[in-house]
Amino acid sequence: MTTGPEPTPRPDRTFLPAELPALIEDPLFLARVDRARLLAGMAECWPDGVPAGTLAEDVHHLDRLGVRPPSERHGEWLSWLHLLLVSHGRADDAAALADAGYRLPWRTVWSRWVPPGARAACRASGRQVVALRVVEHEGAPVVSVHEQYVLARLERMEPDDEDAYYEYAVELDGGTVLAGPQLYRPFEADDLPDPYLPVLPEDLPELGEAALNGPDGWDGGAAGLPAAPAQVGHAVRVDGLAVFGGGWGYYAVELDPDAATGPFVDGSAPAVTALAPAGLPPEARRPDREWLARYYGSAALWTSDPADLPAGLRHEPTRRFLTEVGFPAVYHSLLDFGSGTLAEKGLVELRTAELHSPEESDFDGLGEHAYLIATDNDGLTMITVDGESGRVSRYSSDREEGDHYLGLMASSIEQFAALLRLYGTYYYGEDEAALADSGRRLRDWALELDPGLAASYFWPEIFQDREDYV
Repeated sequence: MTTGPEPTPRPDRTFLPAELPALIEDPLFLARVDRARLLAGMAECWPDGVPAGTLAEDVHHLDRLGVRPPSERHGEWLSWLHLLLVSHGRADDAAALADAGYRLPWRTVWSRWVPPGARAACRASGRQVVALRVVEHEGAPVVSVHEQYVLARLERMEPDDEDAYYEYAVELDGGTVLAGPQLYRPFEADDLPDPYLPVLPEDLPELGEAALNGPDGWDGGAAGLPAAPAQVGHAVRVDGLAVFGGGWGYYAVELDPDAATGPFVDGSAPAVTALAPAGLPPEARRPDREWLARYYGSAALWTSDPADLPAGLRHEPTRRFLTEVGFPAVYHSLLDFGSGTLAEKGLVELRTAELHSPEESDFDGLGEHAYLIATDNDGLTMITVDGESGRVSRYSSDREEGDHYLGLMASSIEQFAALLRLYGTYYYGEDEAALADSGRRLRDWALELDPGLAASYFWPEIFQDREDYV
């Protein structure tokens, strides 16, 4: 780390607010400009709100959360900007900022902390951390993380889901995920024939000193932790490293014990900037393989050679999507159904006449065959794509013959994949209010993308206002 006295930011550094869309992407500019001047310039540059999905959005959120170190501790502000750059996947820019001549009291080593402006580019879940430990496992320090379990499908919530979580085991030094995510739901664990096996043995020796963030700062045995806003609620210090967990995930930092730091979090004043409403991401209108793979990973996207697609799948846009783009063959935990059947069996052909009575709604335009692409977690519900129209529908296997139809899921498999990607990426929040806000935004995006969902049986359950339900 940089040693010696900390230079102060240059108060005479001049810039035109109109230049900020380009300047704010320059790590050397960020290193030099005073925090208060930067925020004042952002408010002038974007009077209707800073654009969502950008680094500027996350600078806005730092101020909203009360991250306001004074100018004489400019290096502490740069530590937070360094965290943002690492979290956005901009390692080179983070290194340039750290080497710009200012002393950082801490710098991020790795991050699975996903602030709102980085959601579109990150595969890490960025869920709220509810438990954090560092343990010794096979001779190495490993971070044990529990992330909050969240369902967007509110009717499927169980009373004890507040105690459910996703488990991860993560290498302390490098941030590599060693195991997980593994879901623990108390009611499911009670029904299992064998006891639930956690990702890591529960009796491993704990390392370091843990602390919880309270109204008066860090409470616990860990000394020398930098101040953090209330949403960063957990920390464990192990020698010169500390790992933190909060509302957007978790991250590890290297501490400089001799650099200036201290309490500074101040939420008494309103944020200087506002946030512009986020519009439907343009990639969702025509999802391509790169956009889906950025979240699911390329290996999870099921595709087929054109010659291997069934002849009954006559809908050309569907055939093209399944050969050139691919459908995510994964468990969609937020919506409690999975499309692993594609990876296991490919497209299973079903006869439409055995699923959908001509007297039922939405029968017109259907082909002779439908193809299974997903199954509900209840084991009784099938999600299919129609071979003629390309419509995606739900059918129950637990209803009377000819009366299996449960409504539209999406007007096309392309729109269905886009909806799943949007929910996987953007249904999040640092607390219940933020989670409810994300649900309302996604409802608007879903109806903009596919207006036919308004008549669906499935999606209105997802569109319920979380604050009214929980």
